[in-house]
Amino acid sequence: NDRTRLLITDKNVGLPFIETFKLIRTKIENVNLKKGYSVFCITSSTESEGKTTCSVNTALSLAKGGKSVLLIDADLRKPAVCKTLGISVEGEKGVYDIVTGKKSFEESVKYIEKLNLYLLVASAAVQDPSETLASEAMADIIQQARENFDYAFVDLWRDTSDGVDMYIKMKKLEALSPKT
Repeated sequence: NDRTRLLITDKNVGLPFIETFKLIRTKIENVNLKKGYSVFCITSSTESEGKTTCSVNTALSLAKGGKSVLLIDADLRKPAVCKTLGISVEGEKGVYDIVTGKKSFEESVKYIEKLNLYLLVASAAVQDPSETLASEAMADIIQQARENFDYAFVDLWRDTSDGVDMYIKMKKLEALSPKT
């Protein structure tokens, strides 16, 4: 049971799972049309509620539809987006490096061609993620995401980041499954 690879792009994933994320994609596109929202933070209060799986698959669903999508791994406690995507990013620069001034936003965002997805990794786990995420530099990252992409999704442990248009709080991934 490899939960790290539950992706809508995998052939072994069932149609109900894929359709769930198409429905989420449609709802997000409608919110974008009605309210202009383009930056969404997917968060949860505890571990293993499906936040990263939801972030990744929602971003992939929009990217498959031809939108320019940035996925930001801002879970600076336990970054998991790259593991979920099956991508090795050891040594890559990301959120923490931008916030601390070591790299720029442009230098840190990577394009994953096979997924048509832009990715901003966390860099590494840090001791005090709340301070980092509440910084003005993090708000600047969100603003640059808004200006440069059709959509941005922030995978975040808690809702501590400024500038996000809408928070989507996970309770359990099973809650996303269609009723049968």
